[in-house]
Amino acid sequence: MNAQISEDEFRLFRDLIHRECGLYFGDNKRAFLSSRIGKRLTARSMGSFYRYYRYLKEGGREQEEELLRLLDVLTINETAFFRNRPQFEFLEDVVIPGLAEEKKKRGDFLFRIWSAGCSTGEEPYSIAISALESLRPRSAWEIRVYASDLSLSALERADQGIYPEAKLQGVGSERESRYFAETVEGFRIRDEVKRLVIYDFHNLKHENGLRDLDVVFCRNVLIYFDPDEQQRVVAKLVRALKPGGYLFLGHSESVQGKSEDLKFVHHGRGTAYRKVSP
Repeated sequence: MNAQISEDEFRLFRDLIHRECGLYFGDNKRAFLSSRIGKRLTARSMGSFYRYYRYLKEGGREQEEELLRLLDVLTINETAFFRNRPQFEFLEDVVIPGLAEEKKKRGDFLFRIWSAGCSTGEEPYSIAISALESLRPRSAWEIRVYASDLSLSALERADQGIYPEAKLQGVGSERESRYFAETVEGFRIRDEVKRLVIYDFHNLKHENGLRDLDVVFCRNVLIYFDPDEQQRVVAKLVRALKPGGYLFLGHSESVQGKSEDLKFVHHGRGTAYRKVSP
């Protein structure tokens, strides 16, 4: 579809999307929104943006499913294995070993991590591999990686766990042979890793009930929210963490002015925030 969204239509959709999932598209995203919504107009053979908007507002089951499809095409699933390697070095060298020592003293051998905005699975599988590499002896530990996203198609691809060779650039040859199996379809994540990851559809605008987590990754997600929604999302992430737990954000994201319960920490070039113990 070649038609461009009008200013009034842009505002209608911007507000609808913000209400439904918290994502906020500023005026500079008008062309992007027009292009992505246009794909759904074409798929549904609708001739105008306003007609499509009125359809979504009808609120039936069919419309709810279509809204999910629209949100799916609006999310940008750009990711990679061990993206921002200094953060993973921090995770493996400092965060997991340090928390593990504290846990052993309490007789606690359950390690729980949440990858919020997990996209097509590269991040949660990287986290799971890091945990497998860092927790010793491996047989003593139970590892759970909760992975959630707003995109159903991304979650389906993540659950399949099959990736082209180009996607494995950040893995390294040793880990590639240990944690991936080459197939005719691509490189499949081995069951040793796959069974540690639990995928779930989740809209960060809402609670998902996760609590007492050791680590939360929510990288390059806050940038899609307006300041008020960022504040609410950060509060949810803080509630999900146990005291002393770590929050990893994207390199351009910060919780400055959004939470007094988090302390900035770093190791080399890797950065994170640690929840202050009461």
